[in-house]
Amino acid sequence: MPPRRGRPRLDEDVQRRRILDAATRIFTQRHFSGTSLDLVAREAGVTKRTIYALVGDKTALFRAVCDYGEASVARIQFPEVAAGMTLRDILTTLAHTLLTHALEPSRVALARLVMRERAKLPELATQVLELGSDRFYAQIEALFEATVALGIAEIPDTALAAIIFYDIVVGNLSFRATIGFDVQPFPAPELQRRITVFIRGYVEAED
Repeated sequence: MPPRRGRPRLDEDVQRRRILDAATRIFTQRHFSGTSLDLVAREAGVTKRTIYALVGDKTALFRAVCDYGEASVARIQFPEVAAGMTLRDILTTLAHTLLTHALEPSRVALARLVMRERAKLPELATQVLELGSDRFYAQIEALFEATVALGIAEIPDTALAAIIFYDIVVGNLSFRATIGFDVQPFPAPELQRRITVFIRGYVEAED
């Protein structure tokens, strides 16, 4: 008789994504204390043994969920800089990108989860928050470096400029959304005022 065929075995990368997607949903709904590997395994359609093999225990899974969420920064479509663009055009598109990401529901849910568990896992939560910020600022810095390379604007310290620009155009909106306020992006006139503050107060001030 021919060998009996079972269900095809899932690729490990696919299994890991399923585990992290399921764990993200359960952690954000039930928090750390209410989450178990049994629940995640059932939701992901894998065995608990598979979770241990591909990710680790519950603390390792929580870290992986946080890293998985923060890695989404690499998938954000930051605007491309091209010759002929003005600095204001670049900053306006960038500002919309930053605000969209800052207020995106899944990002807010992840930030809320990390904030809630910070008392129980202080070192892990701090590492996650710092890593996410570093990744994000690095993307903005790269865009500013491209702006300088094309001669569109002189920005002496692109790393510092990235932090300042984020603080001006996003400010505390992300934090307010995380703690439960109904937050909306700034209207266009207010956003342009903030961009003007950055240009006049930092870029032109450095000339």
